[in-house]
Amino acid sequence: MRNPTCDESPESTEMMAAWQHFNNQSTIIGALNSASAGLVNQHREEHTKDQNSMPSSKMRDDAASESRLPTGRTWKPSDGPRKIEVSITVQSVENICTTEETVEVGMLLDVFWLATIEELKAQGSEGSSWGFHGNFQTVNAIVDNEREVRKEPQLKYVRDEMKWYAQVWISSKFKQSFDIRHFPFDSQQLVVRFEMGNMKDMRYVPPEGQGTVCSIERELCPCSDWTWRGASVVMTGTDPALSKQGNSYAQLIVVFHLARVWEPYFYRIGVFVILLIWSSITPFVLDPIEDYADRMGIVWTILLTQVAFQLTIQGSLPMARHMSLLEVLVMVSIVFIFLVAFETSLVKGVHYKFSKDWTALDDISFIVHSVSVVLFHIFGAWYCYSVRISTSQKNKQDPCVWTGKPQKNIQVQSQATGSTRSIDDSTMVYSSVM
Repeated sequence: MRNPTCDESPESTEMMAAWQHFNNQSTIIGALNSASAGLVNQHREEHTKDQNSMPSSKMRDDAASESRLPTGRTWKPSDGPRKIEVSITVQSVENICTTEETVEVGMLLDVFWLATIEELKAQGSEGSSWGFHGNFQTVNAIVDNEREVRKEPQLKYVRDEMKWYAQVWISSKFKQSFDIRHFPFDSQQLVVRFEMGNMKDMRYVPPEGQGTVCSIERELCPCSDWTWRGASVVMTGTDPALSKQGNSYAQLIVVFHLARVWEPYFYRIGVFVILLIWSSITPFVLDPIEDYADRMGIVWTILLTQVAFQLTIQGSLPMARHMSLLEVLVMVSIVFIFLVAFETSLVKGVHYKFSKDWTALDDISFIVHSVSVVLFHIFGAWYCYSVRISTSQKNKQDPCVWTGKPQKNIQVQSQATGSTRSIDDSTMVYSSVM
């Protein structure tokens, strides 16, 4: 198309301008269409590339879940027995009864244990594979006053590590075995035993990263008639010989070392017994022949008073096969008084039967008896002091001195190792062999 010239008419000039404007618009539209097509193709290529490199939704979820797992150790069966970490807070030690040989103890147990990788993935929603509620059996408890799970098992960060954590409160009356040979200067080891599953599967250990395994709150455990000497915690396993299946079970043993407050027994009983022993010298001021009846009256009065003290002491102690130190004191005083009665009767009898005067024997008996009473009290004071020191220091000795395995069980066997006897066709008797 030719360009318009200057000699053309005005109408032709306008038509040429309109045609040129149309051509410019067509060019711009074509350019825009080309650019749009290029962008669409580029977007399709990038989308295809992203689809080829992007994992499935399940893989993405697993990857995100793995990234959210806390770092730290986990437990698996190949690691061996599960380690149960226990932290003990004793809040009550009371009603220590020497006669019944019992003590009431209340304690708070904080328990930690490692989780498995599956439990961490589930974030604890399915619970722990270790049965917390079925363990912590109180072996020597005769009465469970209270047992409350104050915090159910839950996953918790413990020193930058995810662990299971639970808390249980236990208050029970525990049976004891008192050694009263040195009463009232004795020291006792009060024992609380916890037991759980087989040692092959689990065992007690102290809490990791924590310097204290047991804390006794003294303000809540005053024990006014006892003096605290310390405490011990033993984590061990039972003797397989005590189990019928030959298993060893994990045990947690808490031992309280206490020394009895001896002053009340000394001032209320001991002083009067000692005064009565010294009173056994007074009958010697009377003539064994002329004042025989009055002299024997004094002797038997003192003797009966000592017997009353002996019965009082027995009422506050268990019926053990050995005598306590206070009972020995009363028994020796009875022997002293009985010897005075025997000597008085001997002098009177010789005079009455044979008409002989043995009053010189009475003078010698007075000297010997007085010296014996003095020496006895000196020796008794030294012995009581040494016993108190030795029993108080007992917990500082080797643990084998104050703790150990329970005694061997008495087992009635059904095999030929036992004693079997048939009474009739329907009755069989199995007896143990000691």
